[in-house]
Amino acid sequence: MAELETGLYAKLAANGTVAGLIGTRIYPDAAPQAVTYPCIVYQRIGADRAHHITGASGASGVLVQVVCLASTWTAARAVAAAVRACLDAQRGMWGAVDVISCYIQNEMDTLDASPESDARRLYGTQQDYEIWHRE
Repeated sequence: MAELETGLYAKLAANGTVAGLIGTRIYPDAAPQAVTYPCIVYQRIGADRAHHITGASGASGVLVQVVCLASTWTAARAVAAAVRACLDAQRGMWGAVDVISCYIQNEMDTLDASPESDARRLYGTQQDYEIWHRE
């Protein structure tokens, strides 16, 4: 059984528009300390397992947060638009993961004015996706 996150990485990395903007800079949980921007960070923030009257259905709904980070608003939003086009309302095989449905639930901008350097600001667009897949 492949983890949904493995399939999510495969889906994003295989998309030409996403890859053209960030290459393979797609990270689980947190970006490395010396990362090159723009990049994507993703993490599981919730899960629901569907049941029917006789037990588990084998379907799982995972809430995944995808954050597109860049040194400018324009770059962060361009990556976010590419991610949204890649994931929203999609289904099928994402690597070895059978995705039943994927829909964006929320999107918001973020700003990190890092205390490490007053000159460096980090812009982001955070997206939450509900992704149902077969376990």
